Amino acid sequence: MLQSGIVTVKHTKIVGLWGACGLLGIFVLRLFLSAPLQSVTFDEYAHVPAGYSYWRTGNFSLYSKNPPLIKLWFTLPLIITSPQLDFDPSQRNIHPWAVGFSFLKDNLSRYHAIFLQCRAMVILLSVFLGLMLFLWTRALYGWMPALLCLFLYTFCPEILAHSQLCTTDIGGALFLISALAGLWFYLRKPTAKKSVVCGILLGGAQLAKFSNLVLYFIYPLVLIAFLRKRDLRKSILVIILIFIVSVFVINIGYFFQGTLRPLGTYTFTSNLMKSAQEALPGHLPVPFPSSFVEGFDLNRYEVEIGHLFYLNGHLSLKSRWYYFLEAFTLKTPIPFLLLIFYRAFINPSTTHPHSFSAGSIFLIASVVFLANFSFFTSLDIGVRYILPIFPLLSLWMSPVVLRMTTMWKKILFGFLLVWYAAGSLSIHPHYLSYFNEIAGGPDGGHRYLGDSNIDWGQDLPQLKKYMDAHGLSRIKLFYYGVVDPEVYGISYDFPLGEGPSSLKGDIAVSVSFLQGKGIWSVPTLKGRYLSVREGALIWLNRFQHAGRAGYSIYIFHL
Repeated sequence: MLQSGIVTVKHTKIVGLWGACGLLGIFVLRLFLSAPLQSVTFDEYAHVPAGYSYWRTGNFSLYSKNPPLIKLWFTLPLIITSPQLDFDPSQRNIHPWAVGFSFLKDNLSRYHAIFLQCRAMVILLSVFLGLMLFLWTRALYGWMPALLCLFLYTFCPEILAHSQLCTTDIGGALFLISALAGLWFYLRKPTAKKSVVCGILLGGAQLAKFSNLVLYFIYPLVLIAFLRKRDLRKSILVIILIFIVSVFVINIGYFFQGTLRPLGTYTFTSNLMKSAQEALPGHLPVPFPSSFVEGFDLNRYEVEIGHLFYLNGHLSLKSRWYYFLEAFTLKTPIPFLLLIFYRAFINPSTTHPHSFSAGSIFLIASVVFLANFSFFTSLDIGVRYILPIFPLLSLWMSPVVLRMTTMWKKILFGFLLVWYAAGSLSIHPHYLSYFNEIAGGPDGGHRYLGDSNIDWGQDLPQLKKYMDAHGLSRIKLFYYGVVDPEVYGISYDFPLGEGPSSLKGDIAVSVSFLQGKGIWSVPTLKGRYLSVREGALIWLNRFQHAGRAGYSIYIFHL
């Protein structure tokens, strides 16, 4: 009987390892097939030149609104391929998108290829995150839950969408979850060395994305909750040690550039930092690098002024607390939502001795992260801002596979997994525009959400494909993006008029304009500046579209 048990364990391990390799292999294949079909999106346009400038100049001032670590990572191949970059860090207040346009002009013949090199590095980051989820779940619950967690992660449309774009979203999620994993290992058996590791991971998370500052709230909340019975005073000392180490790591990440600069020498734009500057002595040395401080100020200013966003048929600057709840509900596959319900209300128990603390960490982090963006920010422009919730919930839900003990449960569970996989595969390669059946699928999502939820300027290759298939050599184009469509071989006219009397023939229009959004002046390769007034193209919604490119550009024949 003992030998039979050993064989069973060995068989389960082999199945688990091969299953993990298979899931990650399919995941990577889908990403590499999809990435070339996405044109350079809004944030990528500025992120890649900024990251490359850090390598070239050693200065972190360009696009400091985001920390440098992830941008340094995905622009690593450019050290070898050496594209041209015209950027002088001594010139202050240069707009990142202006540098982005210069980068486009100087590297026109290989522009898209440069971004594919960088996207490959983001794909690698997403694989690292998948492996970490698998190994952590294996340590918590066993092989089968680990496979389920990895399956949920690798088939999640939102994860697939942002695992192939040169932004800080997937990297930020990786470092946030790494910091939470370090916290869990510390709680299992607290030691001084583990607390230092927690500080290193916490600091690394801040170098990845400013939204990870929420960890400075999550860490004390979790540590005090789980260590209070042992020694509250010791818990506070541990928190202080972790925070000090994290600040040191942040300074290392910026090479201590501008560290201890007096507070009074800064020129802030956000009300929060202006208030801090007025309340504190001007000679006070700030224990953070100057680019980190200035980047946080810019990030906070953006939060304070807000963004014009689209929700349920209306444009607004006033944030809605339920925005991210609704976006999560509409952008998450229904089987995933049903598994959340099952795990939370029907069968919340687990069997692993360390699972309670781990499950609590997952839930606390998810709730705090969601609450932060729902109530304390005004960036209602994409579910990507709460991207870490998807892998966290995948981890938290993974033990449900251990409870599928009856035939009807197995059948229902299998049906949900097939439904989940089918929905994910069917949207390929348009993962960014995924919506579930509640929203009416990707065809109906534009009625509820906009911005990076559906239209981030990604579908120029799809427009070129549509034009070739329909014999269109030239088209009138209102494109919601920053890359000149000529980069993708699209011959177009930007109509001077925006009304019904001036638009005739074949017209391609981005969804964002149909929702009523406008766009600032965008430079083109021919020296023109293109812009669309807010609400100028809403009238086109009266007409049935003749076709679409992806799910973000609609074609009308008038």
